[in-house]
Amino acid sequence: MKAILKSTVVLLLLSMSVTAMAYAPDMSLTLGAEGKSLVFRMDAKDTEARIKLVNEDAVAIYSERVSNADYAKTFNLEGLSMGTYYFSVKNRKATMVFTFTINEDGIELAERKKENTRAIFRKRGKKVSVNLLNSDLGRVEIIIIDAQNNMVFKEISKNKLHVGKVLSFQSAARGAYTVMVNNGEDAYYQHVYVD
Repeated sequence: MKAILKSTVVLLLLSMSVTAMAYAPDMSLTLGAEGKSLVFRMDAKDTEARIKLVNEDAVAIYSERVSNADYAKTFNLEGLSMGTYYFSVKNRKATMVFTFTINEDGIELAERKKENTRAIFRKRGKKVSVNLLNSDLGRVEIIIIDAQNNMVFKEISKNKLHVGKVLSFQSAARGAYTVMVNNGEDAYYQHVYVD
């Protein structure tokens, strides 16, 4: 009986890990051969993903939806000012964020990429709830950007263990909005469409 139970648990765990891996496409972000450029590659044959490049003020510089294809693109960043940038890849189960800095010498990629699989957002009707456990008590920004890349809301929390906020879009103008929560290390995104 114990052997059957053990085998069942092992099979369940194996199927869960295979299911989780099916939603995480293989991807890389590397320095380009010429000037200030980055090369992004992703194998997204079995999934749909949204790629997005934003600056440290959460202003979107580039955004594209990719589905069911191998994807490779070189990004020429010569025209961007010095600062920190975030390159995110989001599918329905996870968000992968690459952080890089543009300085006088060129581009510096962060040593590792962050995979955010925690669900910190909950949507109900025209309201979005944000709940983030801020265990290091650092600075947390909640920002809302409209479809024209205008910042329509910004709130900064410091020294709070739990950051919670209910954002209402009931009186918002028609269009697309992006809610971004940034704690300095991780960035989380939620897209909202108002009819």
